[in-house]
Amino acid sequence: MPAVNVDVSKLKVPDHINLADPTFFKSSKIEILIGADIFWEVICAGQIPLGRNNPILQKTQFGWIVSGPIGVKSSSVACNFIQNDNVDTDIQKCLTKFWEVKETPLKLPRSNEENACEEHFKRYTKQDKDGRFVVTLPFKENPEKLGSSREIAIKRFMSLERKLEGDARLKKLYDDFMREYEDLNHMSRIQDTETDKSSYYMPHHGVIKNDSLTMKLRVVFDASSPTSSGLSLNNLQYVGPTLQQTLFSILLRFRQHELVVSADITKMYRQILIEPEQHRFQRILWRQKPSDTLTTYELKTVTYGTTAAS
Repeated sequence: MPAVNVDVSKLKVPDHINLADPTFFKSSKIEILIGADIFWEVICAGQIPLGRNNPILQKTQFGWIVSGPIGVKSSSVACNFIQNDNVDTDIQKCLTKFWEVKETPLKLPRSNEENACEEHFKRYTKQDKDGRFVVTLPFKENPEKLGSSREIAIKRFMSLERKLEGDARLKKLYDDFMREYEDLNHMSRIQDTETDKSSYYMPHHGVIKNDSLTMKLRVVFDASSPTSSGLSLNNLQYVGPTLQQTLFSILLRFRQHELVVSADITKMYRQILIEPEQHRFQRILWRQKPSDTLTTYELKTVTYGTTAAS
């Protein structure tokens, strides 16, 4: 420092001043860096201005130093870089992660599975006569590999039913949820003859959201529950690429406008229909009270418990 040699003929440094670095105007290597923890112990009382738009002389424990603007323009760029290949790998990873967080996110290439899922979506998505979108489950393996799942679903339902019988508030919310599901024609009853082996029964349970203003109960359908073959419905589906933008880009766009509108799409996933031939892969068991016959339903819309829902 400095980046280039400086002409100091016009600075008029007094002759009696003892400079800490008499050759401060010559570009040379930095010999030592002073940390902020001892900086103020080095600085002494005493300053001498060298004129308007010129640096000043500052008294220090090492002698007088020159600090301030010098009015020199340089096209050269100084870049300082430190690398220690012997440093602990955890520290190196932490530093790498730190800079990655600060970087502008890049668009990462998609995997073969993500591309295959998107191609499946483009090929098989359609609209019915009412304009509602209809999709098919993106199987990456033959669904015939699914084993029996009804017995597992029955056991899980019995456990849920005992819980509901012991909690009147949860029971009412669950009944209302299932009744609405059927009234909206998002699921329908079927005659379960158990002759169709390539079907899948999803266990389900409820999650209470006390802080929610619009929906206190969320029923979660478990498409990751394994069948007798060890495979679940989610095991056989493509996950698909990440569709939402990064939080950084969302916040950046949010700040570009004076007014911002935020909205929530009611039952968003359930606005999309599943191909009728695939309803059998989204079966659930339900009854309102233990004395009723256990009934099988098929969910007819996209279900948020499935891997490819988003």
